[in-house]
Amino acid sequence: MKFLLIALLVLVGVVGLALLVQEDSGYVLLSWGEWTVESSLSLLLIVITLTFVALHLLVRLLVNGWRIPGRMAHWRREQRLRKARRSTQRGLLALAECDWKRGERYLIRNGADSEIPLINYLGAARAAQKQGADERRDRYLAQAHQSMPEAELAVGFTQAEVQLSHGQTEHALATLMHLRSIAPKHGYVLNLLRRLYEQLGSWKDLLELLPELRRQKVLEPEAIDTLERKAHAKLLRRPGQSASSLREIWERVPRGQRNGELLRLYVEELLRVGENQDAEKLLVGGIRQIWDPELVRLYGLVQSDDPGRQLSVAESWLADHDRQPDLLLSLGRIAVRADLWGKARAYLEASLGAAPRAETYCELGHLLARLGEGEKSRECFRKGLEQATGSACAASSGGEKLPVPNLAKATG
Repeated sequence: MKFLLIALLVLVGVVGLALLVQEDSGYVLLSWGEWTVESSLSLLLIVITLTFVALHLLVRLLVNGWRIPGRMAHWRREQRLRKARRSTQRGLLALAECDWKRGERYLIRNGADSEIPLINYLGAARAAQKQGADERRDRYLAQAHQSMPEAELAVGFTQAEVQLSHGQTEHALATLMHLRSIAPKHGYVLNLLRRLYEQLGSWKDLLELLPELRRQKVLEPEAIDTLERKAHAKLLRRPGQSASSLREIWERVPRGQRNGELLRLYVEELLRVGENQDAEKLLVGGIRQIWDPELVRLYGLVQSDDPGRQLSVAESWLADHDRQPDLLLSLGRIAVRADLWGKARAYLEASLGAAPRAETYCELGHLLARLGEGEKSRECFRKGLEQATGSACAASSGGEKLPVPNLAKATG
């Protein structure tokens, strides 16, 4: 539309000029020194117009010629960008299809020409990791950092993840500690550190990290509580600990968690190192708060200095739990240590009546052997073997009588 309007105006101008020239073409005289030029006005106008057009075309030609190298460079750059986009799309698609080799090839083919080369190099690093190519993976990560230094967190996350998945725990720890120095409150950094500490079994470090996990709400409160209990349990289970180290660990356990599994573990370790008095005190307090059959069973293993008093405490629980097999088993064990063999036998037999168990048969077998009832003792051991290993294993002995062990040494 614009072109038609301009053409119409030009046409009107030309027609008007032709009519004007037809009536009077005019006269022009140009003089410069000895030179003079005579012409009609119409011819001069035509010459000026043609000269202007020629100069305009010449200038445009020169300008366009000057711009040709830049336009060619721009065209080549656009071509490279299009190829890079296609390669990136194919590479990401290959990664989604778990074709790591093809994905890596496409992502690095035109990675330097990509609009965001960081994406290409990070994807290629993951692909190389999946193929076990650590050297190529590290090279891609270095190129990713060079392509966009301000994306240090993104590169660090990828590096830590691939190191963790490949079991390079020391390298992953160094990477994550560096990331934490950059972003100390970043939730993902904290979560990766939590994973690493669990993988390393570094339970003290995990406990120190938990308050920050709570503040940043990295995990649900219930999950953090579970982690805390797990860490304390792992610390209590460490072999070869002294009584003082056990108490030090127990002091760091929150009071709200000093029950259930953690209390059982602590008591078991105290019994292992011979701290019977502390174990007994904890067990009595724990059982009075919440009835726990496992704590009751452990109470029967406490080597008290006063078995009679210990037996009286346990018997006070019979009023509410007279058919509880763990309580009856513990009463039988304590009665044996108190030399109340008749009472011990009654308690052990009652425990077997409530729930036949291998350890109860074993205790009763030792007691019957001490009482001189060898046949019944062997029968108890046979039944205990059936409970512990299955009747088929016991039957394979062909009913052969089992030898009675040295009971005096076994029961101390």
